[in-house]
Amino acid sequence: IAQDSSAAHALTLARRRFRPNLLLSLPGLIRSQLIEEVSKLLSAQAPNGSAGGAGPAPLYLLALLLAPDVHQLKVELCCYYGCSHQAALLRLLASEGRGLKTLELARSALLRLDRSLLHDALVSATALQHLILRNIASDAVLQVIGTACHSLTVLDVSQSRQVTDAGLRHLFLQVEL
Repeated sequence: IAQDSSAAHALTLARRRFRPNLLLSLPGLIRSQLIEEVSKLLSAQAPNGSAGGAGPAPLYLLALLLAPDVHQLKVELCCYYGCSHQAALLRLLASEGRGLKTLELARSALLRLDRSLLHDALVSATALQHLILRNIASDAVLQVIGTACHSLTVLDVSQSRQVTDAGLRHLFLQVEL
């Protein structure tokens, strides 16, 4: 790849040439562990203290490693009021996360999730059984979960101050018992 190639071009080339070999040579469990380590970079701070110090590289690695045989994903999200990587991550989950059984998105401070992108990601993960959204869930997110997650057995929205009784009622009204 030439040094003047765009990142998008490099990713496209890597997905075409390297991804098939990665998927064949690395079992899903190993890729899941690798993804977890790589996803820590999404929340890493830059040397100057700003969020997202790793740039898009962790997302590129996730795009290469995430496939339906990866059943568990844990991502610590970065910034306070939104993450520059959040939309790309949710789009990636929608396209490649259909095999997920456990998804954990966590943040140590408030984070607003794009409801439409979250819905697409959750709908595509048809086998999703465990969903952990620590400190980032809200009543609106519970509504999305209620409509999109039909196989869910565990939901953790701990430390989510935007979840109210009304949101829980709305969630439970959409769930078949």
